[in-house]
Amino acid sequence: LTGLLSRHRPYCSVEVGTYRGVCLSIISQFSDMVFSIDIDPSVAQAFQSFRNVQFLTGQSSYLLPLLLNELSRSGIAVGFILIDGDHSPEGVKLDVGAVLDYVPGAPLFVALHDSFNPGCRGGMADAGWERSPYCHWVDLDFVPGRIVEHGGRSHGELGGGLALAYFSPERKSVV
Repeated sequence: LTGLLSRHRPYCSVEVGTYRGVCLSIISQFSDMVFSIDIDPSVAQAFQSFRNVQFLTGQSSYLLPLLLNELSRSGIAVGFILIDGDHSPEGVKLDVGAVLDYVPGAPLFVALHDSFNPGCRGGMADAGWERSPYCHWVDLDFVPGRIVEHGGRSHGELGGGLALAYFSPERKSVV
């Protein structure tokens, strides 16, 4: 994320799922304005030192479409979105769906955490990326995941990974 954000330097970024704030600390360093969506109301208190971050508490499936619509109406182009909230296939599909309905006003990178997790990956794979004329490419294995080990032994859990999608304000050409 650091490499991508340091080169892209988005004006406005959105994070879905803050948890311990590791990614939020990186995103806030490279963005002028950040919106953090999380279901846990204590997140806003825990990270109030981030002066360029506004916290929204609630379900991302409800808040993300509202936020993207409001930013569009205000003329604020989102340049980066991290989706790392609901890890169920349906939750991931709903978050991605909100992005697919968004018309970007600037180049937009969308990162999706845990792309090797079967539930997350299922939601990503079934999201219908092709329905957006602004989505130019998607790589579900931008950063490959791995089999998680505990105590030197594999437990067959699949985790990690980072998917990345690129959206342009210009519609993709049909060949």
